[in-house]
Amino acid sequence: FGQQNAWQADTVIMNYNDMIKFLHAKDVDNNYLFPTFVFGSTDTINGMKIVTSPLVAPNTLYVLDSTKGQILDRKAMTIDMSYENSSNFETETVTVKAVERVQFHVPIIARDAFMKCTDIAAAITAITKP
Repeated sequence: FGQQNAWQADTVIMNYNDMIKFLHAKDVDNNYLFPTFVFGSTDTINGMKIVTSPLVAPNTLYVLDSTKGQILDRKAMTIDMSYENSSNFETETVTVKAVERVQFHVPIIARDAFMKCTDIAAAITAITKP
């Protein structure tokens, strides 16, 4: 929640493999910790949206208030076209590549709204202690 509970976490970013392990986690009585997995809802947990990314290291996750940052878009895109890929010239097809650069900006005052957990297993153990 950040200092003085100023933030409301709404998003979890994690590696896809960790998400699968996380949703299958069970307690000592062999009950699922997150029963929403059983009912088919795997895009939210405890009211937070789960986003997967291969850029997140295994056994690491980020919890954040997505309203405290914004995407800055230069509104410029580079488009390249090529007929030189494999048989594109023979089949009269084109390969199109578009690149757009964006930045996720977080003001210094809102940096506490973005938290990193470097050990998911330890975090699950900590929250499941009686």
